[in-house]
Amino acid sequence: MLLIGHILIAILFFLLTRSHFLQFGVNEVIVFLIVLFAAILPDIDERNSRINKWSGAIGRIVVLIFKHRGLLHSLLFSGVIALLIGTFWHQAYGLAFILGYFAHVFADGITPMGVALLYPLPWKVSGPLRVGSVGEKLLTALLFFIILILTFQIYF
Repeated sequence: MLLIGHILIAILFFLLTRSHFLQFGVNEVIVFLIVLFAAILPDIDERNSRINKWSGAIGRIVVLIFKHRGLLHSLLFSGVIALLIGTFWHQAYGLAFILGYFAHVFADGITPMGVALLYPLPWKVSGPLRVGSVGEKLLTALLFFIILILTFQIYF
């Protein structure tokens, strides 16, 4: 899925779960930013992704070490990072990381290339939605309108 799709799915997931995060007494803006960051982070292993280009030398090193949609798209990686965030910062922020990461993996899981959630095991989750297709554009538009409706219901 393209960057905008990952971001919109992450925003939708955030809006649907934000009340649970507020129960922790944490900063909603920080939760939102963590969800967004985690939703684009997995594609740092793709040479042509925006996060890879934005990260400069780090992105170039990551591409040399990790294959696209491998370890950095797995539950193992996201769980370890979320555990570290939860241990050294706040458990709600670790959960926000998991939420954003899951949004990314969910979006990639509905494409034919799919994702190996249990990497290094070869089992993959995949679906029919081709990256950049008319179907993805329609999904993006639908997500945008759902987000608008939810945002107005929640904040106005």
